[in-house]
Amino acid sequence: MVTRIGIVGDPHGVIPNVRFTDVDFMMCPGDFCSDELKQYMFQAMRINLENRDKGITKKVFWWDLLGKHEARSKILESVAKGRAVLEHLNSFGVPVYVLPGNWDFIPDKEKAKHWRFWETDFYYKNIRGLDNIIDCDMKVRDAGNYVIVGYGKVSSPEYPQDQDLIAKETSKELAKSKSHYLRTRRRVNSLFDKAKKIGKPVIFFHHNVPYGTNIDKIVNPNSPMNGRHFGSVVAREMIDKHQPVLSEAGHMHEHYDKVEIGKTICVDSGFGPNANVLVTLQRYKVKDVEFNRKGYSSQH
Repeated sequence: MVTRIGIVGDPHGVIPNVRFTDVDFMMCPGDFCSDELKQYMFQAMRINLENRDKGITKKVFWWDLLGKHEARSKILESVAKGRAVLEHLNSFGVPVYVLPGNWDFIPDKEKAKHWRFWETDFYYKNIRGLDNIIDCDMKVRDAGNYVIVGYGKVSSPEYPQDQDLIAKETSKELAKSKSHYLRTRRRVNSLFDKAKKIGKPVIFFHHNVPYGTNIDKIVNPNSPMNGRHFGSVVAREMIDKHQPVLSEAGHMHEHYDKVEIGKTICVDSGFGPNANVLVTLQRYKVKDVEFNRKGYSSQH
C-alpha cells in the first residue's frame, strides 16, 4: 500500500504555501516561530568565542544586547507568528506530525538561571487545542502504515566535533556536553527499540539533519559556524544503526535536498513558505521524493 506524506519545511513565522494536500498525513520538523532575533544570537556567539580566546569565561546572552524588556516583547511577537502557522497547518484536516525546533522557545534550565522567562514552554502553548497537530518530541507515534520516532529541539552536534571548538570549552563544559549526548543517545535508541516492537516500518523524524553528510554543512557567511558540519551526531548514529526507511529533518537552510545513508533516504525539507516536499512510500521503500522548486529560495 502506498503512503503519501506532505512535508512542510521550517516556516520561521511565515504562513506556508502548502502545495501537496492529497496526502495521508503531513510533517513539519519545527521552527514555527520567526527567527528575527538571529542577528543578536549570532552577535552574542561571536562575542563569546572572542572572549574565550582572551580567557574571558563570563557568558554574554543575546538578550543582554537588547535588554530583557525588548527581548521579551520580540519573543512574544515571534511566538504569535508561530501559533498562526500551526493554526494554518491544522486547517488541512489531516494529521500533522510536528517537533519543536530551536526557534520554538522551549524551556531551558540553563538559560532560566539567568532569566526566569525561559521557564515558559511556548511550544506546548502553541500546539495546545489544535486537534490535528501531533507532537512527536521524544515519542513513538503510530502513523497508519508506519511508526514515527521523534527527536526535536536539537540544532547542533550534541557533543562538539571540531577540535578548535573543543579547545575553547572547559573540562566541566565538555563533561556536561558528553553527559547530555550519552543520555540523549540512550533515550532515542530506546524509542527505536519500542518502535520495532510495533512491527511497522520506521520513519525517523528529527529537527536537525544527520551529521557529516552533504546536507549538514553550514554555508552562511553571517554564521560564526560557517563552513562546518553542524548536524546531529545522535541522529546520524541512529540512522547508521537502525536504518529507518526515511529520515526527515529541517533546520539547515542551505540544503533543500536528500542523501542516502545505507538504506535510509534522508530528506532535508528546507525552510520558508515554499519549502514543500512530497514523499511517496511503499512499505520499506521510498518510491519517490518530489521537491517543490517553484518560488523556493535558500536565502537567509
